[in-house]
Amino acid sequence: MSPKFVVLILKSAKAYPRLGLIVSKKVGNAIVRNKVKRKFREIFRQLSDQKKMSQRDIIIIARKSASETSFEELTLAVLQSFQWFERKLA
Repeated sequence: MSPKFVVLILKSAKAYPRLGLIVSKKVGNAIVRNKVKRKFREIFRQLSDQKKMSQRDIIIIARKSASETSFEELTLAVLQSFQWFERKLA
């Protein structure tokens, strides 16, 4: 896991991956929270094009340090989390 976020991945009956984001007020004001959500949505979009993430429900719970992290660092951390889950679910 990462100190920037928590990831929960569940199997789904849907044929496509779905993303759920939880970004509380502890992360920052509305502008900061929306920026964090946009980063995670873009990461999910990029990774769902590359990876076979079908039939997965992915829930990301952002922590305060996610707002202070660059897009590249978040992408790497999310990718590592997905790879860890793939190994566990396989």
